[in-house]
Amino acid sequence: MATMRMADEEAGAWSYKGEGAANIVLEYIGANPALVGKVLRLRKTLRDHKIKNTISEKAPVLINIEQSIWADWPDVASATTTEILQHAYVKDVMLPLLGKEYVDTGVPVAISQNFLAAVAQNIQEKRPIWRQENADVDLLSPLALLISDHTKFSILPGVREKVQSTIAVEIKPKCGFLPTTTTMDPANVVKKDVSRFAMHQHLKYMEGKLKSISSYSPLDLFSGTSEGIYHAIESLFRTPQNNLRVFIDGTKLFSGVGEGAKAEVECMRDDEGVLQIIEDSLEGFIPLPLGERFKTLQALITELLYRSDMLNRLLAVQKLDNYDIEGAIHIYYDILETKCNVCLSSSQLSGKRVDDVASMTFVKGEQLTVNSSLHNDMKNQQTEAVAQLHSLSVEEKKKIIRDFLIAATAKDCSIILALQPVSSFTDERSIICCPVTKQQYFYKMFFLDLDLKRLKKLPFYHELDQKIVSYYAHSQASRTISS
Repeated sequence: MATMRMADEEAGAWSYKGEGAANIVLEYIGANPALVGKVLRLRKTLRDHKIKNTISEKAPVLINIEQSIWADWPDVASATTTEILQHAYVKDVMLPLLGKEYVDTGVPVAISQNFLAAVAQNIQEKRPIWRQENADVDLLSPLALLISDHTKFSILPGVREKVQSTIAVEIKPKCGFLPTTTTMDPANVVKKDVSRFAMHQHLKYMEGKLKSISSYSPLDLFSGTSEGIYHAIESLFRTPQNNLRVFIDGTKLFSGVGEGAKAEVECMRDDEGVLQIIEDSLEGFIPLPLGERFKTLQALITELLYRSDMLNRLLAVQKLDNYDIEGAIHIYYDILETKCNVCLSSSQLSGKRVDDVASMTFVKGEQLTVNSSLHNDMKNQQTEAVAQLHSLSVEEKKKIIRDFLIAATAKDCSIILALQPVSSFTDERSIICCPVTKQQYFYKMFFLDLDLKRLKKLPFYHELDQKIVSYYAHSQASRTISS
């Protein structure tokens, strides 16, 4: 499936750009015309899991039940490497849903162990210490993914004029809606009023993974109003954490907090310091005096997101999750043909939570009492909804799981917006006008990190979900009591 092989001698021409939990991204700094303007995504492996990568390349990556779930997409179901799997998933599943204008499927390329070893050695000192401690480049991976570098614009053929600077903003939106399904436990009814992102902030702060709780709300970003989008963008710049990164000409200007047991702050400056850095960097990009550029950039990003249908498309895919993890987890056990651990646990705990967190919920910090009668009605609705899920046909259950996994991809992906001032030459690229300065900009917008979520992750998703909601409810209860 690979269309080209990466030459070993090109290893020195790839520079570290960044990384996430599963992949390391390199940018090309060499002179090969076929690679200029590209990034290479390499698979990582946990330090204690290297032996798992010795599995035969001829065997499908997905287990039998997963192959059945994705049977309508043969290239996904039969993929024999992680790279082929993810490429097929993006091309065949996510691209039709999100739109070809917003999705770059990339190209799988063959790589050797010598190439990977050389690259791993070259970039080691550039990687954050906590990333180095957790995972390494997977030296046994036969393929990598070659993708366009969307943090900057490629130089157009025949253009000899000075290339204008490019600014790119990468946003991790997270889930943009509140669940309404009756499959949720009445003890977790707060999920219908407070976003998952907001609740997770409190747990991360308690665990020491965050310096402060973010003011960003995904519900603002997906509100469909320019006011809501602007407020979301403003909040992201105020508390970026790992939900916002800014690049100037492809080089990362700043980002927020990295996550992990040893989370480190990549931007060790206070809010005013960050603001000043952005203001200074925007000189020549936004033709305004110092002190006015930063707000104008936020207005420009807002205008771009509001004008496009990118967020609406993403939200529609997120909403394929019709039953929340509290419903999907029941189907998970059914399709594995094993006893439902959630139902077993619920029967053992029946009645015990009514007088605990289940007896109250919190909306924007205000305590609302849930009486026993209402709680029982809600519990009966949940029991009926769960029983209905268990009674569905196998094919219906597969569709629920498939939709849940697709929605999980959409909830965890990133979007990137790149902007470049229009110079005297013109081409076919899209143009937007700044609402403040009327300066025109070329722009491009893409979704990133559209990887397939594996079936085996559902128990983890459920456990984390319960932990997030439980901690949030208890923390709000303690705050209410103490006040």
